[in-house]
This record gives sequence, structure tokens and C-alpha cells, in this order.
Amino acid sequence: CASTSLLPAASAAASMPAFPWAEDAQVFLPEFSTDFPSNLTGPKSWFEDFKVGEIIVHANGRTITDEHLALTYAVGNTHPLHFDAEYSKASEFGKCIVASPLTLAILVGMSVTDVSQKAIANMGWKDIRMTAPVFTGDTLYGESEVLEKRESKSRPTAGLVTVRTIGKNQNGKIVCEFERTVLVAKRGHAVEDKMKEHAYW
Repeated sequence: CASTSLLPAASAAASMPAFPWAEDAQVFLPEFSTDFPSNLTGPKSWFEDFKVGEIIVHANGRTITDEHLALTYAVGNTHPLHFDAEYSKASEFGKCIVASPLTLAILVGMSVTDVSQKAIANMGWKDIRMTAPVFTGDTLYGESEVLEKRESKSRPTAGLVTVRTIGKNQNGKIVCEFERTVLVAKRGHAVEDKMKEHAYW
């Protein structure tokens, strides 16, 4: 992935703190991987498509660039371990680490196409575990196991799907795992289905 300096332009240095600002962050999305097998529900991820026990390998690996510095700062996280290189050198990690909520957000995002593309809402997360640090330059990969699916008692046009997602780095080391439950539309009842009925596309 390419990299871009996150520091403010020289002309603005006098009026802005010497710290990366959110609007200066550059996000580089990797190309979809094609060198490993995957079982994707993708655009057909209606409730009916999920099978308990199915393992879904998410094809969109994500390489972490210095974008995490600005994103961490933008949400108000002031722990220097996430953006102060000199401070981080004195830590047990020896360098800055990616804030764990951001790691979680990236892995959730990587799973959307396969798990919640037709979701109505996220119902919750549990058993979130951060098992290893993530650094700039690491590439994250994810996979999800379908643990449970059941009909919604209050919405006959949707159902609940629970998955366990694990994230690994380029060395195959697990860095994060969690369970997520989503309310997923049944075929013919997703927003896209309604838009097609009204000829929006």
C-alpha cells in the first residue's frame, strides 16, 4: 500500500498543532485477494443463505497504514502508545500500536459483505478478545463461523444470525475475535428489494 504524510501542510503549521488531523488522513483500500479459497455469501447474504457451521473466509484483506494515527486522535483517544513514537519506544511493544477499537472496527467492516450486507441492524457484540497487538504495516484477514440462526419473533420478514469472527495478521497469528448478532432481511424484503420494486435502479 502507498503511504502519505499525515502532517499538516507547511503553510498551516503556524496555526495548527503539529499533529495529524482527520481530514489529512489517507485511506488506502487493498485490492481483493484472489490467492486463497473463500466461501462468500456476498450480495446474496439474505437470512435464508446462512447455514449453521458454515465458515466464511472474508476475501478483503486490509493492510494497516499510518491512517490509524489520525483516526485514533479524531475519536479523542489520548493514550500516547497509539501515536507517540518516542513514548512507544520505551514500552514493551517498542513502537506504536493500533488502538484496539479500531482493529475491531476494521474486522467488522471486512465482514460486512459476507455477513451483514442485507442486515437491518446490529443487535450486539460479545466475548470481544484482543489477543495480540496490531502495528502499522500489518495485514489483517478475517473469517467468520455461523454459530446460530433463528426466525425473528417480532419480524416475520427477517431473522437473527450470530457469527464468531476471528482476525489474523499476515503471519497467521490471531489478533482479535468476537461474536456478533445481526438482524438480517429475508429474500425479497431487503432495502435493495424495495428499491427495485420502485425502480430506483
